[in-house]
Amino acid sequence: ISLSVVAVSLKTKSSWPCRLRRRASKAERSRASVSLVRAEADEGHIAQSVLGHAADAGGDLVVMGGYSRPRLQEIVLGGVTRDMLAAMALPVLMSH
Repeated sequence: ISLSVVAVSLKTKSSWPCRLRRRASKAERSRASVSLVRAEADEGHIAQSVLGHAADAGGDLVVMGGYSRPRLQEIVLGGVTRDMLAAMALPVLMSH
């Protein structure tokens, strides 16, 4: 099994979450090949960044968290979850 963990941050707020490193370590103990990828995106282009990486890596499945904002904020600002569902070119498994 090969697994890429992609952390997308906004170009204005770049950080590398420690939780991703811990999860990658757990996956490696299961004999999975894990690569950590740090990607940056502009506001509103996070979904394209994730899908672009999945396509470049030859991914078969995208697994991600799906979260929502209050309805008015979602209408005005949009959301990554909605963008992923609208643009997905391969299966996406979301968990809340």
